[in-house]
Amino acid sequence: MSPNNYMEIIQLTEDAVGFHSMNAIAILFAYVTAMYIAGKNLSKFQLILISVLYTFFYIAPSFTTAGNLDRVARMQLDFFTNFPTEASAFLGPGFSPEGFYFNPLLIAFFLAWLASIFFMLDIRRRAKK
Repeated sequence: MSPNNYMEIIQLTEDAVGFHSMNAIAILFAYVTAMYIAGKNLSKFQLILISVLYTFFYIAPSFTTAGNLDRVARMQLDFFTNFPTEASAFLGPGFSPEGFYFNPLLIAFFLAWLASIFFMLDIRRRAKK
């Protein structure tokens, strides 16, 4: 692959990361809004069904985002290994191939999901009072 191919693939994958993470955030806020507006009026079956569907729809963009971030990191490293001069110019002076890469995004997505479920349970608890 040429340096231009690396740059294009890295940029396209970074765009996909933004797209999928925004999908996850939109799904999260849609669920929280729906639970705030209608959560106290739903039956237990409806609530469980909506929460399970929400979880499935939330998992897909969350894992896709994390997978694409890992793919970007591997492509950047491969780009730097094969074309160090071009990669340094494209990736910036802060890129280090020896740097430790940790993707905390899945943890953040999980904590946001957990907070939304607790929010729903709190709405239900307050409605019973």
